[in-house]
Amino acid sequence: MSDLSPEQIDGLVAKELLQRRKAVGDLHEFVVQAWPIMEPGYSFKDSWHIQAICEHLEAVYSGQIRNLLINVPPRSLKTLLTGVAWPVWCWLQKPTEKFIFGSYSYSLAEDASIKCRALIRSKWFKDRWGDKIQITDDRDTKEYFSNTKGGERIITSVDGTLTGRGGDILVGDDLNNVKDQSDVVLQNALHFFKTVLPTRLNDPKTGRKVIIQQRTNENDVSGYILKEMPDDYVKLILPMEYEPDRRCTTVPLKSTKGKKWRDPRTKENELLCPEQSGEKEVAQLKRQLGDSYAIAGQLQQRPAPAAGGIIKKNYFRLWKERSPPKIEFTLASWDTAMSKKDLAAYSACTVWGVFFQDYRPAKEWGVEEAAPPPTDGGADMYGRVANLILLNAWRGRLEYPELRRQIRNIALDWRNDNLDKLETPDPKYKPDMNLIERKVSGFSLIQELSRTGEIFNGFDPDKFGDKTNRVRLITHILEAGRVWVPAGPPDFDKPRKYAQALIDQAIVFPRASARDYVDTMTQAVLRLQMSGWVIHPEDAGTEPSSRVEDYDRPALY
Repeated sequence: MSDLSPEQIDGLVAKELLQRRKAVGDLHEFVVQAWPIMEPGYSFKDSWHIQAICEHLEAVYSGQIRNLLINVPPRSLKTLLTGVAWPVWCWLQKPTEKFIFGSYSYSLAEDASIKCRALIRSKWFKDRWGDKIQITDDRDTKEYFSNTKGGERIITSVDGTLTGRGGDILVGDDLNNVKDQSDVVLQNALHFFKTVLPTRLNDPKTGRKVIIQQRTNENDVSGYILKEMPDDYVKLILPMEYEPDRRCTTVPLKSTKGKKWRDPRTKENELLCPEQSGEKEVAQLKRQLGDSYAIAGQLQQRPAPAAGGIIKKNYFRLWKERSPPKIEFTLASWDTAMSKKDLAAYSACTVWGVFFQDYRPAKEWGVEEAAPPPTDGGADMYGRVANLILLNAWRGRLEYPELRRQIRNIALDWRNDNLDKLETPDPKYKPDMNLIERKVSGFSLIQELSRTGEIFNGFDPDKFGDKTNRVRLITHILEAGRVWVPAGPPDFDKPRKYAQALIDQAIVFPRASARDYVDTMTQAVLRLQMSGWVIHPEDAGTEPSSRVEDYDRPALY
């Protein structure tokens, strides 16, 4: 500096002051300037998604956004931005802000805390803002440190406690462990999110929450937010490869000039940050992840591949006629639970009809495509192919007496799925078989309901293995195009609402938040396979041993 003229020194000082003002006024600029301190040895590769995350976090600080959900792929700088740079930047605006950071593991939360402290202690930071922000000597640990103005940064884990501690801003950074998708671990994370974090806000009227993670399961924290409280959160969801039908739109930000922020990508499969992960790197990452569910969750921020996982979306064929086909046999399949508590499992029922399809061209049937005739069997003695069509579906939480009534009502008329508005039973709609999974609640229901004069058959799922194995045992029937779902008015080009609910659950299996519809479908198909009603086209066709009398079905589903 001694070799510089006073004018040059003044110019450098003015430039330095300008940089400081820019950093204080803009989180993204703060990240750019702090990068060599936060990630020494690595060059900063800027991207629009980094700017987007920063702007949304700024909106959280200002109170414009009260609750923010961020789903981004790995290596998107989510922890560095949210857990390291952002709280420090907030303290430059308001040093009294109190933060609580939670993760699925204590060590993960601890790593970000260490980096955050190191940034504040760095010479770079002290030279610029050391007069404003200093860590107190008596509250300086990895778990909990504060600044001399009263601001705090506290960490915890899903299994940890926060007794007596509160925050102005609560952050859940990876509350779910992408490597452990067990029901117990998922429920622990949900319990922490639903019952621990909300009680830690110092002021519920002004407190803010940020959840940032990869989307890996229907029942993860992100899934709960999207399903149960979608209007409470602004959702910044950025897949690695752009999907036009899932384009993310949030709120107006300072860079959008009054318009809502949108994912700027326009081409399908356009990468999030090609400067960081180009086509070669993404392809390699997919190979490393291997599993299609992991790729969908960690890269695309969906719990299952778009086309489906074990069960593909295109396995279900769409019946586009107003009237159902001529049904030869009906089966009501039940998966039962006996509580209406909030976290209790649902009871569910799907009603299936067996019908025979001959080989007329698709245009004569009004369906997507005609099933190719089997080369060697798979048809009855008249050359017709046995198929299944979904006639109705119901799910809900009922106590035992209500559930018992519901099952009996549907056993008399499979349309009667509304306890509050029952139709007079019509024998044309009486299922030929009522199938109940033989487990704790199922045992009691089979015994009780059999006394009513109706026949209820038990189904033992254990002989077929676990839920996933049972699904795999029916996928060849689904893949062969033997399972249909009804389309709905007015255009009959989309599944009816109850059919779509089944499809949505099936294509996410086994990562779905509920599997009851899938359980009922699986046991129905397995039972009909065992009876010889539905077989694969490659298997030798045999005439089913028993048939109900043919009778006309009305046009209403």
